[in-house]
Amino acid sequence: MTISAASPRSRRIRPGWRLLAGAFTIDGSPVNTMLLMSPDNRIVHRWVLDEIPAGHIEPRPAFRKFVHGVEILPDGSVIFAFDGGVSLQRFDRCSQRVWSRPGAFHHTVTFDERRESVWTLGSIDRFVNVDVTTGEVLREVRTGAMIAANPEVDILELRRKHPNDLGTNLRNTSGEWLRGNDFVWQGIVLHYNEVEPLSA
Repeated sequence: MTISAASPRSRRIRPGWRLLAGAFTIDGSPVNTMLLMSPDNRIVHRWVLDEIPAGHIEPRPAFRKFVHGVEILPDGSVIFAFDGGVSLQRFDRCSQRVWSRPGAFHHTVTFDERRESVWTLGSIDRFVNVDVTTGEVLREVRTGAMIAANPEVDILELRRKHPNDLGTNLRNTSGEWLRGNDFVWQGIVLHYNEVEPLSA
């Protein structure tokens, strides 16, 4: 097998608009921001992102969290979550808060097929569908319910240590969990990074 470096042409970034989300130094301080970049790499718009208290929970300082999941709507508003945040939020194109949904949302924000709602990950064990106009939760799917409804589908238990049962395929679901940086919820080790709805 011969491995060669990619040609310079294949390494080029395709032209187009870019949305960059992260912590950027603005006026000498780190700020959670999203930048809209034109095809010629100019910053043409900026959203400054922050959080307000969610119920009785105070948000962490800006330098202790970062944008972790975002979608942009046709009107220039954005829906986003922070890693380490206390809410899912929608800001308009002028960085004004439209709504804030309290909760430990994380990792991903993905439009549904009609762009009327987004799916995101909530707390440890939930896939959450949220209305883009109101911020209301439309649906929650809990991991425990999925496992209970599909007891012989092992896809949700890939991190479980199984005995060597080649040839018998016992589908053991009582083995010990592998440990790492995953969450443990009612004995179930979970760490989701993405949720995307299937089209009709």
